[in-house]
Amino acid sequence: MKIIAVVILLFSAFILEACAKKVETKSYSYDLTENGCRTENQTFSSREEMCDGLKNDSLNHNCAQDLRFEKFKSDCSDRSW
Repeated sequence: MKIIAVVILLFSAFILEACAKKVETKSYSYDLTENGCRTENQTFSSREEMCDGLKNDSLNHNCAQDLRFEKFKSDCSDRSW
């Protein structure tokens, strides 16, 4: 009987610890301004989404093309503009 109680207690502790762990998600973002024209803060859940976002003139209010291109070359070097 004591063995079952210990097993249940250990299992419960394991479950509680697993549930208590914080899930960390990485986000990708930029907020670029060039000649007074600002992209505003753009946040993405993956690097691929950010790379696509950097190329999107409409999303970025047609702003900071040179800065977006430099960030793209730096962070998305395996992709083509």
